[in-house]
Amino acid sequence: QQRQQRIVQDFLKTFKSKNDLFNWEVNGVGIGVDIYETYLRICSKPTLDFADPQLIKMIELGVSLFVFWEDYINKGNVKAVVVSHDVYIYENILNRLCYIHQIPVYLPNVIGGCRANQPYSIYDPLFRRYPSMFKALTPAEQEEGFKIAERQLQKRLGGAIGVDMPYSTKSAFRKESSGQRVFRESDKTKVLICSHCFYDNPQAYGKMLFPDFYEWICFLGEMTLKTDYDWYIKMHPDPLPGTEEIIKGIIAKYPKITFVPPSTSHLQMISEGLNFIFTVYGSVGHELAALGVQVVNAGYNPHYGYDFNWHPRNLQEYEQMILSLPTLKKEINRKDIYAFYYMHYYYTIADDLYLKSYREYIAETPNSKDTHSKPYEYFLEHLTPAKHQKICGCLINFIESGKKYYFSRGPQD
Repeated sequence: QQRQQRIVQDFLKTFKSKNDLFNWEVNGVGIGVDIYETYLRICSKPTLDFADPQLIKMIELGVSLFVFWEDYINKGNVKAVVVSHDVYIYENILNRLCYIHQIPVYLPNVIGGCRANQPYSIYDPLFRRYPSMFKALTPAEQEEGFKIAERQLQKRLGGAIGVDMPYSTKSAFRKESSGQRVFRESDKTKVLICSHCFYDNPQAYGKMLFPDFYEWICFLGEMTLKTDYDWYIKMHPDPLPGTEEIIKGIIAKYPKITFVPPSTSHLQMISEGLNFIFTVYGSVGHELAALGVQVVNAGYNPHYGYDFNWHPRNLQEYEQMILSLPTLKKEINRKDIYAFYYMHYYYTIADDLYLKSYREYIAETPNSKDTHSKPYEYFLEHLTPAKHQKICGCLINFIESGKKYYFSRGPQD
């Protein structure tokens, strides 16, 4: 208790900015970013609110978990840890301590699993390796991958809902127009900011250029003052409650940004001259690129290994790209997009590891709001002694292999 209070009090003496919390380490363990993100999630805040007493309580809770797990691990009895996520204080502070003590962390999920040994190592360097992994497939496998990706992407861009994205309940690619023009008629470069959920794990992949999505949009707002473009912003078609109010509050300070109704189709905006999309790491990176739009990311993202998006490495490069938009032009290789799609949505997914078929389950329960009992009901319905033995064998093979991932073809580094 005394150690916990001392750690908190020492930090509060120097806590002056968001980056102070974001970059905070205790005994070499970066607990600050997890406290930051847990605060956003639990308190439904788009960014840190220094006047909110819940922020101090979250810092105290994070430190209490750190002290507990540090003491527990220092006893030397932990051989491995199995958790569901590598985010938020309830699990990720334990994970970070394990990384320092070289204790393996296993993160199983319904479509595979990962053995992590450092922060954000589920996705880094995985996304960078997609191209080399695809090239290692046989020509016949590559061709089959192209066919699957082209078929599925055409469905999604044609307005189908939930194609390889079961969480989606509305399409951003409706064929019908809103009935009225959303972009101003001008010769200016037309830029669309595609916002993210403010509360849910902004640092999902790590190496984002900003501590949260709120700061990202504010930065773009400042860039509107330095550029002569037509700026627009659009939420996801099915945003969480409160998202619209937050966005409108931000852009009230930046009148050069025009709010686009979330139901507006990307197809309509492209027909009206859309030139650039700004996202942090959204799926528009491959969707809009497939439709010929230039996409600029703001951090490490699933498309990082490919050249059909822009990937600024730091804030200075990001700003320079924004100032130079009219001169930026990538020649987009559609086959690269298909290769990415296949690797991201098919190759890395173990469809039948635990369930009879993950995709079959998704097809049978489209857009289900029940994420607690339905998967277990499906799992138990198809569980047999033979399936149980198969699952155990696959997991033992994975652990004994020492490899990093369990993908559609089993353990793989």
